[in-house]
Amino acid sequence: GRVRQSVNVLLTFLISGFWHGAAWRFLCWGFVHGAAVSSTAAVSHIRKMRGDSADAELKPDPKKKTVDDVVGGAHLIPRPLNAVRILGTFALVCFAWIFFRADSMGEAFVIQNKIILAILDGTWFTPAMEAINSDKVLKRTMWILSLFLAVEWINRRKECPLHMPSRPTAIRWFAYSSIILFMVDSIPRTGATEFIYFDF
Repeated sequence: GRVRQSVNVLLTFLISGFWHGAAWRFLCWGFVHGAAVSSTAAVSHIRKMRGDSADAELKPDPKKKTVDDVVGGAHLIPRPLNAVRILGTFALVCFAWIFFRADSMGEAFVIQNKIILAILDGTWFTPAMEAINSDKVLKRTMWILSLFLAVEWINRRKECPLHMPSRPTAIRWFAYSSIILFMVDSIPRTGATEFIYFDF
Protein backbone atom coordinates (compact mmCIF):
# COMPACT_ATOMS: atom_id res chain seq x y z
CA GLY A 1 0.00 0.00 0.00
CA ARG A 2 0.90 3.68 0.00
CA VAL A 3 2.02 3.69 3.62
CA ARG A 4 4.33 0.74 3.12
CA GLN A 5 5.76 2.34 -0.01
CA SER A 6 6.46 5.58 1.87
CA VAL A 7 8.13 3.69 4.70
CA ASN A 8 10.29 1.77 2.22
CA VAL A 9 11.36 4.99 0.52
CA LEU A 10 12.26 6.56 3.86
CA LEU A 11 14.24 3.48 4.92
CA THR A 12 16.06 3.44 1.59
CA PHE A 13 17.24 7.02 2.06
CA LEU A 14 18.19 6.38 5.69
CA ILE A 15 20.28 3.39 4.62
CA SER A 16 21.82 5.53 1.89
CA GLY A 17 22.75 8.10 4.51
CA PHE A 18 24.20 5.44 6.81
CA TRP A 19 26.22 4.05 3.87
CA HIS A 20 28.01 7.38 3.57
CA GLY A 21 29.06 7.25 7.20
CA ALA A 22 28.02 6.07 10.65
CA ALA A 23 27.11 9.53 11.91
CA TRP A 24 23.89 11.34 12.78
CA ARG A 25 24.50 14.02 10.15
CA PHE A 26 24.40 11.44 7.35
CA LEU A 27 21.21 9.94 8.77
CA CYS A 28 19.67 13.44 8.89
CA TRP A 29 20.67 13.96 5.26
CA GLY A 30 18.97 10.70 4.30
CA PHE A 31 15.90 11.40 6.45
CA VAL A 32 15.29 14.84 4.91
CA HIS A 33 15.46 13.43 1.38
CA GLY A 34 13.34 10.39 2.24
CA ALA A 35 10.67 12.46 3.96
CA ALA A 36 10.57 14.90 1.04
CA VAL A 37 10.21 12.16 -1.60
CA SER A 38 7.58 10.28 0.42
CA SER A 39 5.49 13.38 1.10
CA THR A 40 5.73 14.52 -2.52
CA ALA A 41 4.55 11.12 -3.76
CA ALA A 42 1.67 11.15 -1.29
CA VAL A 43 0.55 14.64 -2.33
CA SER A 44 0.83 13.72 -6.01
CA HIS A 45 -1.32 10.63 -5.45
CA ILE A 46 -3.98 12.67 -3.64
CA ARG A 47 -4.03 15.24 -6.45
CA LYS A 48 -4.47 12.52 -9.07
CA MET A 49 -7.29 10.93 -7.09
CA ARG A 50 -9.04 14.31 -6.93
CA GLY A 51 -8.38 15.01 -10.62
CA ASP A 52 -6.44 18.12 -9.68
CA SER A 53 -3.64 19.24 -12.02
CA ALA A 54 -1.77 22.50 -12.39
CA ASP A 55 -1.91 22.06 -16.18
CA ALA A 56 -5.12 20.15 -16.74
CA GLU A 57 -5.68 21.82 -20.12
CA LEU A 58 -2.59 20.12 -21.58
CA LYS A 59 -3.23 16.73 -23.13
CA PRO A 60 -0.20 14.54 -22.43
CA ASP A 61 1.55 12.89 -25.34
CA PRO A 62 1.91 9.12 -24.66
CA LYS A 63 5.30 9.15 -26.42
CA LYS A 64 6.60 11.95 -24.24
CA LYS A 65 6.70 12.77 -20.57
CA THR A 66 3.33 13.37 -18.95
CA VAL A 67 2.39 16.70 -17.42
CA ASP A 68 3.19 15.47 -13.92
CA ASP A 69 6.66 14.41 -15.07
CA VAL A 70 7.55 17.83 -16.47
CA VAL A 71 9.09 20.24 -14.01
CA GLY A 72 7.20 23.52 -13.92
CA GLY A 73 4.28 22.29 -16.01
CA ALA A 74 3.65 22.92 -19.68
CA HIS A 75 4.45 26.63 -19.86
CA LEU A 76 7.84 28.21 -20.55
CA ILE A 77 7.37 30.53 -17.59
CA PRO A 78 6.16 28.50 -14.59
CA ARG A 79 3.06 29.51 -12.71
CA PRO A 80 3.64 31.10 -9.28
CA LEU A 81 2.78 27.92 -7.38
CA ASN A 82 5.07 25.82 -9.58
CA ALA A 83 7.87 28.38 -9.16
CA VAL A 84 7.48 28.17 -5.37
CA ARG A 85 7.66 24.37 -5.55
CA ILE A 86 10.81 24.46 -7.67
CA LEU A 87 12.57 26.95 -5.40
CA GLY A 88 11.37 25.05 -2.34
CA THR A 89 12.81 21.79 -3.66
CA PHE A 90 16.13 23.46 -4.45
CA ALA A 91 16.28 25.06 -0.99
CA LEU A 92 15.41 21.78 0.74
CA VAL A 93 18.11 19.85 -1.15
CA CYS A 94 20.71 22.52 -0.32
CA PHE A 95 19.54 22.48 3.30
CA ALA A 96 20.02 18.70 3.48
CA TRP A 97 23.47 18.86 1.91
CA ILE A 98 24.65 20.99 4.83
CA PHE A 99 24.29 17.90 7.06
CA PHE A 100 26.23 15.90 4.49
CA ARG A 101 29.16 18.30 4.17
CA ALA A 102 29.51 19.60 7.74
CA ASP A 103 32.02 17.99 10.08
CA SER A 104 29.48 17.59 12.89
CA MET A 105 25.83 18.11 13.74
CA GLY A 106 26.76 21.18 15.76
CA GLU A 107 28.55 22.74 12.81
CA ALA A 108 25.60 21.94 10.53
CA PHE A 109 23.18 23.70 12.87
CA VAL A 110 25.48 26.73 13.12
CA ILE A 111 25.70 27.01 9.32
CA GLN A 112 21.94 26.62 8.91
CA ASN A 113 21.28 29.20 11.63
CA LYS A 114 23.58 31.73 9.96
CA ILE A 115 21.94 31.16 6.57
CA ILE A 116 18.44 31.59 7.97
CA LEU A 117 19.37 34.76 9.88
CA ALA A 118 21.10 36.22 6.79
CA ILE A 119 18.00 35.55 4.68
CA LEU A 120 15.64 37.02 7.27
CA ASP A 121 17.60 40.25 7.73
CA GLY A 122 18.41 40.56 4.03
CA THR A 123 22.20 40.73 4.41
CA TRP A 124 23.03 37.70 2.26
CA PHE A 125 22.76 39.19 -1.24
CA THR A 126 25.61 41.73 -1.20
CA PRO A 127 28.27 39.36 0.26
CA ALA A 128 27.18 36.62 -2.16
CA MET A 129 27.53 38.89 -5.20
CA GLU A 130 30.89 40.21 -3.95
CA ALA A 131 32.16 36.64 -3.53
CA ILE A 132 31.07 35.70 -7.05
CA ASN A 133 32.51 38.82 -8.69
CA SER A 134 35.84 38.52 -6.86
CA ASP A 135 36.41 34.89 -7.87
CA LYS A 136 36.91 34.32 -11.61
CA VAL A 137 36.44 30.55 -11.34
CA LEU A 138 33.26 30.92 -9.32
CA LYS A 139 31.94 33.58 -11.68
CA ARG A 140 32.63 31.40 -14.71
CA THR A 141 31.01 28.44 -12.98
CA MET A 142 27.87 30.47 -12.33
CA TRP A 143 27.65 31.41 -16.03
CA ILE A 144 28.08 27.77 -17.06
CA LEU A 145 25.42 26.62 -14.61
CA SER A 146 23.05 29.34 -15.82
CA LEU A 147 23.56 28.24 -19.42
CA PHE A 148 22.94 24.58 -18.63
CA LEU A 149 19.92 25.49 -16.51
CA ALA A 150 18.42 27.44 -19.41
CA VAL A 151 18.99 24.55 -21.85
CA GLU A 152 17.61 22.04 -19.34
CA TRP A 153 14.51 24.17 -18.75
CA ILE A 154 13.72 24.83 -22.40
CA ASN A 155 14.14 21.15 -23.36
CA ARG A 156 12.78 19.65 -20.13
CA ARG A 157 10.14 17.58 -21.97
CA LYS A 158 12.88 15.63 -23.72
CA GLU A 159 14.47 12.53 -22.23
CA CYS A 160 17.83 14.28 -22.61
CA PRO A 161 17.90 18.10 -22.93
CA LEU A 162 21.00 17.95 -25.17
CA HIS A 163 19.50 15.37 -27.52
CA MET A 164 19.51 16.75 -31.09
CA PRO A 165 18.36 13.91 -33.39
CA SER A 166 17.47 16.27 -36.24
CA ARG A 167 21.02 17.65 -36.44
CA PRO A 168 23.80 16.04 -38.51
CA THR A 169 26.07 13.69 -36.61
CA ALA A 170 29.11 15.94 -37.12
CA ILE A 171 27.34 18.93 -35.56
CA ARG A 172 26.12 16.87 -32.62
CA TRP A 173 29.56 15.46 -31.89
CA PHE A 174 31.13 18.91 -32.21
CA ALA A 175 28.60 20.37 -29.77
CA TYR A 176 29.00 17.58 -27.23
CA SER A 177 32.81 17.62 -27.46
CA SER A 178 32.89 21.39 -27.06
CA ILE A 179 30.74 21.20 -23.93
CA ILE A 180 32.97 18.51 -22.38
CA LEU A 181 36.19 20.38 -23.18
CA PHE A 182 34.73 23.63 -21.87
CA MET A 183 33.74 21.96 -18.59
CA VAL A 184 37.13 20.28 -18.19
CA ASP A 185 38.91 23.58 -18.85
CA SER A 186 36.78 25.19 -16.13
CA ILE A 187 38.00 22.80 -13.42
CA PRO A 188 40.29 24.65 -10.96
CA ARG A 189 43.91 23.59 -11.27
CA THR A 190 44.77 24.27 -7.60
CA GLY A 191 42.97 24.58 -4.30
CA ALA A 192 40.28 22.07 -5.20
CA THR A 193 38.70 20.07 -2.39
CA GLU A 194 39.35 16.35 -2.59
CA PHE A 195 36.40 14.37 -3.88
CA ILE A 196 34.54 13.04 -0.85
CA TYR A 197 34.13 9.50 -2.24
CA PHE A 198 37.89 9.07 -2.39
CA ASP A 199 37.65 8.48 1.38
CA PHE A 200 35.77 5.21 0.92
